[in-house]
Amino acid sequence: WENNSSTRDYTLPDQPTPNGDSGHLDLQCTGQVAILGSSFRLVGPNRDYGDGETINTQCGSQPDRPRYWGTATSADATHLVDVSQAFSPAAHGGLFAVWILKGPGMGQWRWVVSSAPTTLTVDRPWEVVPTAGSVYSVREMDAYQFLIEGNTLTQNRFGIEHYTGVQESMIVHNTLTDDGPIWLRSQVHRQAPVDLSPVWDNLIAENAVSANDHQEYDTAGIGVIDDELAGPLVGAMVLGNEVRRNTIHAQIPNLRFPSSGNIEDGYWAWTRDESNSDDIPSDDTTMATVATIFDGNQAYDTAYPYWVDTGTYSTVIANDGGGNSGESPRDMTGAGASHASVDTVVSRGGGPVPRATAPVSAGSSPRTGGGLPLMGVGLTAGGSAGVGVLCAWARRRNRGVAGGRRSRQRPPRGPRSSARSECPDHRAPGPR
Repeated sequence: WENNSSTRDYTLPDQPTPNGDSGHLDLQCTGQVAILGSSFRLVGPNRDYGDGETINTQCGSQPDRPRYWGTATSADATHLVDVSQAFSPAAHGGLFAVWILKGPGMGQWRWVVSSAPTTLTVDRPWEVVPTAGSVYSVREMDAYQFLIEGNTLTQNRFGIEHYTGVQESMIVHNTLTDDGPIWLRSQVHRQAPVDLSPVWDNLIAENAVSANDHQEYDTAGIGVIDDELAGPLVGAMVLGNEVRRNTIHAQIPNLRFPSSGNIEDGYWAWTRDESNSDDIPSDDTTMATVATIFDGNQAYDTAYPYWVDTGTYSTVIANDGGGNSGESPRDMTGAGASHASVDTVVSRGGGPVPRATAPVSAGSSPRTGGGLPLMGVGLTAGGSAGVGVLCAWARRRNRGVAGGRRSRQRPPRGPRSSARSECPDHRAPGPR
């Protein structure tokens, strides 16, 4: 989809009032798509009653598509076993993958090459073998290896939205004016129809989001959100995402994002538990939104430039790019929880993380299963060590500790983009 123009004109006669759940480009259950250099605008009064997203991907709970989650009974180098399951014989091949969300082996995913009623066979050995108690999800990849680059979005609703998971994708060099946010959402439905849709390994870079029309849906925001219908939290549904060198211009007063519960204009690494009284998790032992890097971003006229909460772990906010909102996040604690975010590091350094010299945090050790080190609760100034931890984690993921990047079953690679991560020896996740 390149160099196209889409206009929704509400000045034309015979328009429904209100309109239904409509938008410009709505992609269902797709992967390896490029949306490049196109414009999307709305003319006249916005009458959308539903979401009306400008660019949207979703592949939500669908009974005819086999999806599973559970706790492993056992595993070996190339298998995962859950004796309580009845995996469909169709739950393999194509874009079917299994993610380890919690416990030993957390942070790894593999393609599923065959499925028996209680056993999945993966395409290559686990780097860290899951054990009894490891929490997993199985589904088709959704919005896998997308590239959304160089588009202009004006006066629509809900901006660029990956609503039910997104993996290894890039959103770069887009301009959104009075058009809502850029947001990546994981979906957690643990009851039938089951759907756990991770947001892993994505890059959002060098976009501009602004709002000044005071419409309730035009929140000027960029970020990642784990959205769970009910606690306790399931695991690392949002992992390893990077938000770099973007600019936000918010309107005054700031707007609450209507799809999030609490957050307003700004940058988000957020966990939502819709069953808790304040929409923030009470579960303070599960890592849900993990290892988000914010680097070199600007925020203007936001009450808080960044938003984190109880389910957010190991976030780095580095190298404030300017603006008038500062860099101190709003760090919120869920009702019934004992803490806000864990290991949120604010770096006041002067420039990008050096490509070859970022140190690993002294004294920290990997969690069982090769996951991120769990450090102190709350905010820490300084931050270079924290950035080093995340960059070291990214390097391990790139070598295969936590991804399927050398998989024989991987689909053909898509187009390259010029955007790159500043982490040493780590390519920004996205279409290759």
